[in-house]
Amino acid sequence: MIPIQAGSASDLFGHRLKQQLEMVSQIILQVSTEDRLSLATTRLSRMHPLAIPANGSLAPWQERRAKEIMHSRFATRLTIADVAHECRLTPSYFAKAFRRTTGMSPHQYLTQVRVQEAKGLLLSSTLPLADVALICGFGDQSYFTRVFSRSVGTSPGAWRRAMAQRQAVICSHERTKSARG
Repeated sequence: MIPIQAGSASDLFGHRLKQQLEMVSQIILQVSTEDRLSLATTRLSRMHPLAIPANGSLAPWQERRAKEIMHSRFATRLTIADVAHECRLTPSYFAKAFRRTTGMSPHQYLTQVRVQEAKGLLLSSTLPLADVALICGFGDQSYFTRVFSRSVGTSPGAWRRAMAQRQAVICSHERTKSARG
């Protein structure tokens, strides 16, 4: 122990602080290394529960969160690292676990979301294809057309025209029905 000299309150505070630090360091030295590791592991597991199921797939909350992010931010430059971070996983593990859980890669899922949104816009608006492409997160109209055609089997313009014709036929059929009825 250090002898206390007469002085200000800050000297007294400093002395008490030093005493407490010495006491804590003695306690730490008494605790074995195994006990410290056990304590640290216990505290960490409470703070960040292991979120990785044994089968290598995503936990249900991670799948929900990943899909929510992709649906809400489909028009942005979303990366696997962004989604993985939200799920508390590394990007490589997230990509593997997402594929194992959903049967498709995160990129395929995001592309599917974008195509579905594009279909909705094509049906409900007269926006040019270039605008639909940008609104749905595609880099340009050419890329949008390639991806849409690969996914749907026809180009966005042809799909829009076919759906408009189909809608016109349904409407005329319903008008004919109501005129007879």
